[in-house]
Amino acid sequence: MHQEPLLEEPLRLRSGAYCRMYRGDPSAKVGVVAMHPWGPLGGNLHDPHVVTVTRFFGHAGCATARLQFRTGFSCGSAPIGDASAAAEALLRIPNIQRVLLVGYSYGSIVAMSAADAIPEALGWASIAPPLDYVWALFLFNSRAILDQTRITLPKLLVHPTRDEFCKTATFDAYTQSLPEPKLPIKIRDASHFNVARHIPAALRQWLQAHFGAADAEAFARGDFPAMHQ
Repeated sequence: MHQEPLLEEPLRLRSGAYCRMYRGDPSAKVGVVAMHPWGPLGGNLHDPHVVTVTRFFGHAGCATARLQFRTGFSCGSAPIGDASAAAEALLRIPNIQRVLLVGYSYGSIVAMSAADAIPEALGWASIAPPLDYVWALFLFNSRAILDQTRITLPKLLVHPTRDEFCKTATFDAYTQSLPEPKLPIKIRDASHFNVARHIPAALRQWLQAHFGAADAEAFARGDFPAMHQ
């Protein structure tokens, strides 16, 4: 179903990065940071996967921030700083108490690793993580980056089985290394670049399974047990 664009506002973050922010419903208690694919290959905040994420959560009432990273070349500290700055901006909105980190492709690795640095993080969702190329994307710092992803918060991992940047064997091995709670979802016969239409269903399943939220609207209001843990 087509969703109308959100009424977003441009915002320069303390890190120097940029985002498009939607302030959400006045009753919302959850904000969502959405992160884009690798910039040097054209990734930006207008990517349809990122837009799908923010429209899913924004139309449910959440505050959202579509983040534009400062750079595509980093050992990890700069994009994690950008994600943290976006989370801080969301937390300054009245009533927003917790944040969820959601990334696609390169942005998924940042979301996974940044959650450990944000005390208010509820969890992370990784859509098409390019696990076979983390070493290149983060300048051979992949071990340190992936070590930060092994948190005990809820985790969603969406893997297209024909992903050009992550073999299914790599995805399975990484997922098995993560502590619970985690929800791996495989999208059969999908490639790295065409999973956007599958994102809403995966997110709904995750919100119900790991947060106990009846629907996305209840999640936005903080009407689920994990909100107060």
